[in-house]
Amino acid sequence: STVSAVQLAVLLGEPELLEVSKVAAYIRSLQLPDGSFTPFRGAGESQGDCRFTFAALCAMTLLKQLGGSDAEHPDDSELCDAHAATADWLLQCQNLDGGFGCRPRECESHAGHTFCCLAALSLLGRLDGLSHRGRGRLLRWLAARQTPQGGMNGRPGKKPDVCYTWWTLAAAQLAESLVDSRLSDIFDLNALQKFVHLCMADQGGIGPHPEDDPDPFHTFFGLAGLSLCAGDHGVLALERMEPTLVLPVGLLKGSAKVS
Repeated sequence: STVSAVQLAVLLGEPELLEVSKVAAYIRSLQLPDGSFTPFRGAGESQGDCRFTFAALCAMTLLKQLGGSDAEHPDDSELCDAHAATADWLLQCQNLDGGFGCRPRECESHAGHTFCCLAALSLLGRLDGLSHRGRGRLLRWLAARQTPQGGMNGRPGKKPDVCYTWWTLAAAQLAESLVDSRLSDIFDLNALQKFVHLCMADQGGIGPHPEDDPDPFHTFFGLAGLSLCAGDHGVLALERMEPTLVLPVGLLKGSAKVS
């Protein structure tokens, strides 16, 4: 909820709606000693989760409170130690198959968790912490998310779902900086576009599967995912989304740290 509120304030062009210092202090209070973040204060050390870790870092970046290279918050040893602990924890979430689980050593790989870990590492400037072997396994695992129907699934053995268009393509785009490949080298983007079109409803909107009722969640993530390959592959005339902050690139220019 917190990261969504921050994203909405940025979309509205009114970040002053939020009490930035209080929001930032609340988010910092959710960090555990191992570097991960929890969903609420007082949660146990076993409740660190990559989803909340990404949400925390995303919100802090948009609020210009993450620190590190941010001019408003210069480096200090305590901050560097906290970021290093978070990055190390995220890297431990990678499984032997190449994907990432929601926490180290106990969760199966999932496309949504893989995106959260890669995006969080990118925000920390630590994507290069992935080993050479880990990078190759990651790319193979992501490529395997495209099903014969053209759509993406979240994990092996599951049917394709439109929302994984975003989680998978955004994760793969983040990995492009680590490997010599492009989305069109990894996926059949024409087949993916056809699958998403099959999930579009006559009354507007997109559902998770063909002939399902549409909803805002799948409409957003389906279009957001297609936007990542629109410019390169002529998929649709969509404004490209920034893969770490999940907001339009044009909106973020000058308002947040975006490469």
